[in-house]
Amino acid sequence: MKKSLIPILLIAAMILCGVGVIVSRGFLSSQLKGTGEKEQDLYLPDPVYLKFIAAGHDGLVSDLVLAKAMTYYGSHYRERGKFTFKHLKKLFFTAIEMDPLNIDACLLAGNILSEIDIHGAIEILKLGMRNNPESWKFPEMIGFKYWYKLKDSKKAARYYEIASHLPGHPPYIPSISGKLYEENGRYNEAIRVLYNFYSTTQDKRLKESFKQSILELQERINHR
Repeated sequence: MKKSLIPILLIAAMILCGVGVIVSRGFLSSQLKGTGEKEQDLYLPDPVYLKFIAAGHDGLVSDLVLAKAMTYYGSHYRERGKFTFKHLKKLFFTAIEMDPLNIDACLLAGNILSEIDIHGAIEILKLGMRNNPESWKFPEMIGFKYWYKLKDSKKAARYYEIASHLPGHPPYIPSISGKLYEENGRYNEAIRVLYNFYSTTQDKRLKESFKQSILELQERINHR
């Protein structure tokens, strides 16, 4: 190893050790002795300060915080009926703000948090959507949360439609959006979504299927 690299590696190691201490320092270690016992307060600096301490190693710090969030969730998973998980949202948001382009971390956070705080999960997925505007996965997952968890098919249809305009989305995305719009009696919106996919896909089988759905919707409109 070149001697010139040794000081740099030592500094990097010191930074990571310092961040590790900050992230781990005596927090979230409380044990529930009774249903009413409160969790300890979370000791975690604001992402602005963490970025300063990380000195360019934002991704590594993000992984450390994400690992802490997973450990926190996993260690109290069996107690989820009475444990508040009041720090989980902050841990996930901090990890994602440290590394906004980590799509997998954001999707993972959205899935886990939805078991504890569905509105917090949607909030974190919307953050991921803003940070990664070309990823269809975020609006698709937001749509699913509105549909399955909150039973709000109107908002779900809109987010599935957003996903249907993004590159790489699978065919079921516009299909679900169209079905949800149809369930709400919004036939014109359903046709709009289905026609957009119909006019862009090169798959003849899918093209025929979507064409048939569009004709059926137009028939319903004509017979109102």
